[in-house]
Amino acid sequence: MVRRILFILGCIMILSSVTSPPLALADSQVVIFSETQQLLTGVNYAVSGTVPVHHTICDLDYGTGSYDVLRNGVPLASSPVAVGSSQTIVFDSPGGGQFVIAQHTGGGADTIPPTGSVVINNNAAYTTSLTATLTLSAFDTGSGMGTGAEMRFSNDNVNWSTPEPYATTKQWTLSSADGTKRVYARFKDAAGNWMATSVSDSILLDTTPPTGSVSINAGQAFTSVTAVNLTLSASDTGSGMGTGAQMRFSADNITWSAAEPYAASKPWTLTSGDGVKTVYVRYRDAAGNWMAAGVSDSITLDATPPSAPEPPLIMP
Repeated sequence: MVRRILFILGCIMILSSVTSPPLALADSQVVIFSETQQLLTGVNYAVSGTVPVHHTICDLDYGTGSYDVLRNGVPLASSPVAVGSSQTIVFDSPGGGQFVIAQHTGGGADTIPPTGSVVINNNAAYTTSLTATLTLSAFDTGSGMGTGAEMRFSNDNVNWSTPEPYATTKQWTLSSADGTKRVYARFKDAAGNWMATSVSDSILLDTTPPTGSVSINAGQAFTSVTAVNLTLSASDTGSGMGTGAQMRFSADNITWSAAEPYAASKPWTLTSGDGVKTVYVRYRDAAGNWMAAGVSDSITLDATPPSAPEPPLIMP
């Protein structure tokens, strides 16, 4: 018997209907569809006869993942059929019948877990709070990350939170004590496949302010002018005193200057009037922790010259 191949629009022209119309085909034929904008809502066609039929649905420009194939309402053993590299699905049926092909939306046939990522506090390097915002992303080419998809989290990759519906953000509490904190995440697709290996991100938790000192005019005891130079030193074992670190100053420990980037020295003007002058400094580390109490140094301002001596008393 001569085997005929039927090209439905020949894999060349484009179907214009949203859903393809039912088609009655003869025995021992190849079924080929093309340009399947309609595949998202399904292809529906009938094949008559009892001999095996080879089916090809090609040009899946708008399809991803896999497609469910039902013959007379029952999934074929090969269903769902994955989309190949040529954007084509190919399958065989033991005979004719009514065929419905629709994009796969979930089920046990999907055995591949999703991929994903987690980002803490929008990729910030430091945080001063135990409460963090996680930005989440997961992708699954099979059943997807819709209804039924879940996620769970851990601070140690051993003890995990209760699974919850997949979302793109999550408030999370970091473990206590300063240091590098890593948050782990695992995602489950709609078919129930959990990631075997977690994804993670880390951030430095720094809740401890820096320590520091200030010296006026290199530790001199007196000055005759109000213009002095401050020698500054601060250290921080967490986020450090690099980019983002700041300092501010006061002459009375009440009213403070505007914060400015941390530096090792600064010119300063003492208040007028002779007497002991104190300069207070507070430092902030790169994570944002200000010292609760300022450090200080003092110097005596003596701007008044000595008085001229009285002339000696001459006795007659």
